[in-house]
Amino acid sequence: MPIEVTAIGTAKNIPEGARLWLVVKVGNGYYPQIGALTLLPNGEWSQPVLFGGPNDGGKTFMLMAVQADSAAHQRFDQWIRDGRATGNFPAMEEGGEYPTVKPLAAVTLIRS
Repeated sequence: MPIEVTAIGTAKNIPEGARLWLVVKVGNGYYPQIGALTLLPNGEWSQPVLFGGPNDGGKTFMLMAVQADSAAHQRFDQWIRDGRATGNFPAMEEGGEYPTVKPLAAVTLIRS
């Protein structure tokens, strides 16, 4: 079964027009989470994060907070819309569909 947790954090000094996203990396695949983060006036945010499917126990996951420009934001948002429409969320590959973003923070975990 998928493992869902709520990630929480605080963002500061984000440039005008930039959007923050949570992205889960598994192997060489990237999975943007449910949408751009909504920041409270003090910079705090929280968002559910999915760590894999029913057969992903024992896998290593990296949760990243990334800064996306308008083009990257639109690509992530389209990936989410397409996945919701089809029920299929294929991995985005670096050098392919995965856009250039600025990593801000990351944590690695192994799912039990």
